Amino acid sequence: MIIIKTKGEITNTGDFLTFAKADLEWLKKQVGGYVQVIKVLHNGRRVDMAVDDEGRLKNKPINFVASYLAGQTIVGDVVLFNKEPFLVNKVLQH
Repeated sequence: MIIIKTKGEITNTGDFLTFAKADLEWLKKQVGGYVQVIKVLHNGRRVDMAVDDEGRLKNKPINFVASYLAGQTIVGDVVLFNKEPFLVNKVLQH
């Protein structure tokens, strides 16, 4: 999984899981609230992005890296995850 902070900091946790196998409490802590999963299609590759479901209501700052990947405005810290490690890494390379 990859954590993308609003300040542009990117951390690769080394874990490659689907949302179903991810620890929900850990995801809540990373995004700062209730988790909403967005299906991201970037350069023909599908990756799941966990975001704070109420991020806009909380006036969280725009996450420009996540917004670029998602093709829409994303606020707050996010987590990218997929069961295939090369997909997450390739998305970040573009």
